[in-house]
Amino acid sequence: MKQFQLNRRGIFLIAICLLLAAAVSVATAQDKTEPEAVSSADLENVARAYTQIQTIHSQLQQSAQDVEDPAEQKRLHDRANQEMIMALKELNLDVETYTGIMAQIRIDEDLRAAFMKKINGM
Repeated sequence: MKQFQLNRRGIFLIAICLLLAAAVSVATAQDKTEPEAVSSADLENVARAYTQIQTIHSQLQQSAQDVEDPAEQKRLHDRANQEMIMALKELNLDVETYTGIMAQIRIDEDLRAAFMKKINGM
């Protein structure tokens, strides 16, 4: 597997993008009076996607120190984003669904416990 390299600025940009997506999802989830129920299959897919996304992110962090070229940083950032999106698609998820369920996990203790149980079982 080819290693990705990103400097701290690139990692910061990835983190900001993910945080913004999560913030929008949290705001959307809080606007609804009653959140949609999350099926066991969806929760399983989100847990699998979460672990894959964490792996992609870890690979970027491990190799990020060596890249100084902004064009290369952008290319790596774009590729990592595409890999994350593909990981979601392989699990029949899209970014909106994934971030929406993750927002529900953050605010629903029972759902969070079920999610952690699935993560720990992987």
